[in-house]
Amino acid sequence: MDDEQISRRRFVRGLLLAWIPIALVMVPTIVRVISEMSNQKATGLGAVAGGFSEALTTLGVIAFFAAEIFAVVLLARSLSKGQPVRSFLATVSLCVGAFAVLLISVALWFLIYESRIGHS
Repeated sequence: MDDEQISRRRFVRGLLLAWIPIALVMVPTIVRVISEMSNQKATGLGAVAGGFSEALTTLGVIAFFAAEIFAVVLLARSLSKGQPVRSFLATVSLCVGAFAVLLISVALWFLIYESRIGHS
């Protein structure tokens, strides 16, 4: 297998790992949260947090986090100066994956921080 085929395989796997967790978890969650908020007349962070915690628990935070990290690694390794479209798609997907990792990290930090403050 030559370098181009290896790079293409990394690119495809990275794209799949970057977008499948978001498409399967985040998009339906946002739709569900919005519909539940309107049905229950709920507002604020509590309404949004309830919907997100339900969806992320279903898939598993660890699996989501691992898939995004692995996608970022694969996409970073598939960047190629000779393939501008592939590089653009990889860069956009890298940014989305990095943002998802950041959101998960902040949510976990907030959860840990709040649990420590709440029990003080």
